[in-house]
Amino acid sequence: MFNLLTLIVSIALGATMAAAGVYYGGSVLTAAGAKGQGVEIVSALQQVDAAWVVYSTDGKTNSNTQPTLSGGASGTDLTVDGYLASPPNAPNFAATWGNLGVQTAGYYLDRTAGGGAESTETGIFIVLNTSAGGTCLAIAQAAGAATASATTLPGTLINVTDPASLTTALGTRKFGCVQLGANPATLSLGGTSLVAGDASKYVAFYKH
Repeated sequence: MFNLLTLIVSIALGATMAAAGVYYGGSVLTAAGAKGQGVEIVSALQQVDAAWVVYSTDGKTNSNTQPTLSGGASGTDLTVDGYLASPPNAPNFAATWGNLGVQTAGYYLDRTAGGGAESTETGIFIVLNTSAGGTCLAIAQAAGAATASATTLPGTLINVTDPASLTTALGTRKFGCVQLGANPATLSLGGTSLVAGDASKYVAFYKH
């Protein structure tokens, strides 16, 4: 009987502690998850950039032979030519973007800097959905664009709608994460224009 009572009390105590852990530690666990997701994204961006650097040192980059990331012609593609085994897997909160979601969720090269609505930066990026604020903040904190105690993105990293505001938001940092403004249609990434439907999404960017 004593053993049975002990078992019942132990189960009840365990359930109470679990509930308390969820109640008191939920935000902490969420923050830790966001940091881990941020690390994975930055790592993937760095991986693609490293492949692009090796591609360039092989003498393949000029005005006509900027690489593609997957599915491009042999001789100018990072995966087809073996610089990457495969494109990094996109997280499940990556977003489609462009007119009618023309670009599927994933990592992309922004190969042409400047010119009209095109980003003035050359690099690698991924668009994240509107629920990825915590992950974007973790990336911004890792880049030094937000303080460790920040709970939201600073004002300099939100409302990005055009090449100038993206350049200002990234500053001199190697990588970062920004939130798109209400009408980002005056910004183009990877040769594809964003649309009003992309408002409030996030963009993680790594400069090449």
